[in-house]
Amino acid sequence: MCEWLITNNEHVEITGLELFFKSKQFKVYHKGEGIFSYAIDSDQVSIIIDGCVLPRIDYANEFSGYTPGSLIKELYLRYHLELINYIKGNFVVIIIKGDEFYIFNDRIGIRKFFYFIKGGSFIFSNHFKLLPGKIDRKIDCESLAIYSLMNHFIDGMTFLKDVFYSKPASKISFNGRITFDSYWNCEELLKRKIEEISYEHFSEKFIGIIKSYIDYLNPGKISLTLTGGLDSRTILAALLHLGVKPGTFTYGNPFSEDVITAKKVAQACGLDHKNYYVKPSVEWFSDLADDIVNKGNSIIHIHRAHRLFAVANPGSSEPDDEILFTGHMGGELIRNFFYDGIIISGFIEDWIKKKSRGKKLIISYLEKNFIKVDNIDIDRLIKILLNQKFSYAELKMNEFYLTFLILAGNYHAQGPNLFGYYKKYPVPIYIDIDFLELIFGSNYNFMSANNRPGSYIKRIKNHELYCFLINRLSPKLANIPLAKRGYYTPKEFVEDNSFSFLAKRVVRKKFAGHKYPVNFSLDDWMKNYVGSQLKILRNSEIINNFINVEDILNRFNNNKHRTYEKYWRKFTNPIFFYKLFDFYLK
Repeated sequence: MCEWLITNNEHVEITGLELFFKSKQFKVYHKGEGIFSYAIDSDQVSIIIDGCVLPRIDYANEFSGYTPGSLIKELYLRYHLELINYIKGNFVVIIIKGDEFYIFNDRIGIRKFFYFIKGGSFIFSNHFKLLPGKIDRKIDCESLAIYSLMNHFIDGMTFLKDVFYSKPASKISFNGRITFDSYWNCEELLKRKIEEISYEHFSEKFIGIIKSYIDYLNPGKISLTLTGGLDSRTILAALLHLGVKPGTFTYGNPFSEDVITAKKVAQACGLDHKNYYVKPSVEWFSDLADDIVNKGNSIIHIHRAHRLFAVANPGSSEPDDEILFTGHMGGELIRNFFYDGIIISGFIEDWIKKKSRGKKLIISYLEKNFIKVDNIDIDRLIKILLNQKFSYAELKMNEFYLTFLILAGNYHAQGPNLFGYYKKYPVPIYIDIDFLELIFGSNYNFMSANNRPGSYIKRIKNHELYCFLINRLSPKLANIPLAKRGYYTPKEFVEDNSFSFLAKRVVRKKFAGHKYPVNFSLDDWMKNYVGSQLKILRNSEIINNFINVEDILNRFNNNKHRTYEKYWRKFTNPIFFYKLFDFYLK
């Protein structure tokens, strides 16, 4: 991990970081790894690499002998700023030359940086905590209201006015003044020529993408977050086909179907498997919630605490050059997302389906979330929302934009960013640009006309691709029933005809005798945690400025509480806001 900050404000002094570079126009502070300096064309060029960088798969052989620093140097020599087209990963790359600098982040926006620009003054940093003490710290109530509506900060907004996080595929240039650009956008995936790609050909391409990470990064260990579902098992099948036996870990109730299935998979393949779980308590969750506010750079919710616990476990953090493959986004790309009320909130669903557009819809949802509507500029909210790409297209395109701008860039980015504190190379392989181009160049993605759900049979066909890959690459894995969807094995999916397969599922589901507990239940301990935190909110002037705290307490005290995140969000979002204020604005 590294920390860096770039500013032209002479009054900004950073403790804990070294002054790495200073010109007449700006200065650069840095701490940690990932910094390189070269003489290029008689000029001194410095490169900062924050995160994981490797060549695109078409250039993997050509640049196999290059370290990340020498890779960026060579690409800069050959292609100048077009170098970004030749690399991939989860990264921020900074190039400094004389009085100029350039900042890029990855195409999906997994790796983020933060910035403050006002007048002629600017600060850029990869850690939010390095900014608030150096700027005018004003709460952005409309941004917090949007978070209450959507469960995400959107469009680069943070909880502070004039402080933003980087959007996907950002290109920031400074040559006397700051300019913002984007070097890629997700719509480019839809412009790809659709080819008839066989399952066999797809599997070879998939294996090649995974192998490109292993060959280039040459890790000391390879690990995998293993669940009972299709996405992680497909990655495991590819790794086993390559002769790799990864370490595996799961997090959750050890008696849940997900954990039990993951354990069966690991045992069948002779893999080391750990499940990281403790019985949740107020103290346990409280410590993790505080830690996540810091490590989450103000934009990762405290409900991701159990995942932080799993990857932060001391037994899971060796060696220092470990690759951790994850299954983030695998399912959504082939079958589209679910309207689950958490990742895609009820408000988002109503908004993009155009059931209503305007103040009435917004106010009703704000009131459900205890927001003091009179203190919110509703016209500004509407303007922000209507400016989003998912607000003005037809439904399928709106869902496409949500997939990349909300699910991938915001929700699924949380895991790799938290994992990055403990694993050198967290790799969400399904968000890899080479994989995205592969699947959107085929008929297997959810936008394809051949893959749009209609009948029940057509909907379950969405799982066929990954089931085939598992059956082909690792037949042993194909014989183990899946969790979550349950009641079938990948082999049955591939080999049975549709009606036989459906009949088996119906019978098995009807006569399933065992009920498994959920992976992570938010029961009495969550009630006690929320109750203790809500009492603290009473004393926060900032919170009381835009949240009806007494209404929350009355609702909380008079409710029979549920055990799932969707229910708790209306209570935990204000707690999350308070923790942001308490940590970053002291």
